[in-house]
Amino acid sequence: MGYHRAGFDVTGVDIERQPHYPFTFHQADAMTYPLKGFDVIHASPPCTDHTELFSARREAGTGWMLTATLERLAHERRPWVVENVPGAARLMPNAFTLCARGFGIERLRRHRLFASNIYMLVPPCACDGGKILGIYGDLSRNDRDVVHSKQKRNVRRAGVQSARDLLDCQWMDGPELSQAIPPAYTEYIGRQIHLAMYGWEQLDLFAE
Repeated sequence: MGYHRAGFDVTGVDIERQPHYPFTFHQADAMTYPLKGFDVIHASPPCTDHTELFSARREAGTGWMLTATLERLAHERRPWVVENVPGAARLMPNAFTLCARGFGIERLRRHRLFASNIYMLVPPCACDGGKILGIYGDLSRNDRDVVHSKQKRNVRRAGVQSARDLLDCQWMDGPELSQAIPPAYTEYIGRQIHLAMYGWEQLDLFAE
């Protein structure tokens, strides 16, 4: 959605069905999907094996896809972006971090790493340790926000609608929301790529 808002025509590829995906979609193996004809490539390899919860056990068995994706794009001259979680930092040494609060999205702490062959300006992290609304797990079980635990009184677990509002992803269901990032991230990246590709005269920096 962020790239769409930045002015790009978006095509998605995933090996699993994505019935709520709002743009052109092809169910296929993204690791081998032909890239000819695209101007920009964005990849979000599975992040489960790089999260704090699973990284020690490598349970999902998909961690190799991040390295394979970076290797596939290493010699690409077209702009590309690869996104993953902070736990993947050792595999993405030149990546930058985007933070929800850096975009004015209060109550959400969702840091993500982005590697790219395009130089990017990066807004600073604005996390201050205040109260947050947790968006994780199977949100479909909750239609209202609930307290996470007695030990974490500053954290409430979001219900589906709260998560949709906070992430700005009204089309997603519970499981999708638990993995989503705000479109503000990729809109910000997309506008910088647009600038690098087409120059100032083609970019409306003040578009709403």
